[in-house]
Amino acid sequence: MAGETEEPNKTATRPGLLTPVCMGCGEACLPHRQPDGTCHHCGTSFRDRPPSSYASMEGFLEFWPTQVPDGEGCPERTLESRTLERWLAFSFSTGVILLGLLAMLRT
Repeated sequence: MAGETEEPNKTATRPGLLTPVCMGCGEACLPHRQPDGTCHHCGTSFRDRPPSSYASMEGFLEFWPTQVPDGEGCPERTLESRTLERWLAFSFSTGVILLGLLAMLRT
């Protein structure tokens, strides 16, 4: 039929976000299961190009806080503190907008 692909939907066999994939061929692989340290699909050496997951390549797993170069700088901002600051800013802005709308409706 027109518009169909040759391969059926293979979502069950595709690697997930945390599955390490070979940098040479993109196939899912586990480096500790390869005794010779190479990809069994393409032969890429894991010592030269170690497998990496999509999440680590995109930086999703990098939650380490940045280090302050000097002791007098601002304290480290954690994910929790940034989230709290954003929610407080959102709540304050929403309150100001609602008070403004209420003032406009009363006049």
